[in-house]
Amino acid sequence: MLKPTIIALALLTATSPALAKAQKLPFVGTRYFNFAGGMGTEESITITKKGNVTIKIYGKSSTGVLYKGKYQNPIPMDGGAYYYQIKGNQIHMLDENKKLEYACYGFGLVNPDGEACIAHLSKP
Repeated sequence: MLKPTIIALALLTATSPALAKAQKLPFVGTRYFNFAGGMGTEESITITKKGNVTIKIYGKSSTGVLYKGKYQNPIPMDGGAYYYQIKGNQIHMLDENKKLEYACYGFGLVNPDGEACIAHLSKP
């Protein structure tokens, strides 16, 4: 009688919402990107095997951490004021409604070509 209970618990655990929400990591390691294309606006994203993410910005005079937490896609930035979404070898900036951003909100820049804020992820 104990065996069916163990099987039922195993099935319940395997179909739990937490496991269903687990996302496949797009890569492990560090990638660099730059939405603005200038000096002092470079950023990096590092993802560990355990799904820990750190996003840093490299300014002209200092370096700062923009995000540190578990991987999710999209990644909430500045408390959800905007998001970063990884798609293949690109990173997209999304607005607070998770729609593609065209004003590069994080830097206050407007793309003169009217293109979305999408940057290429490059290896170090």
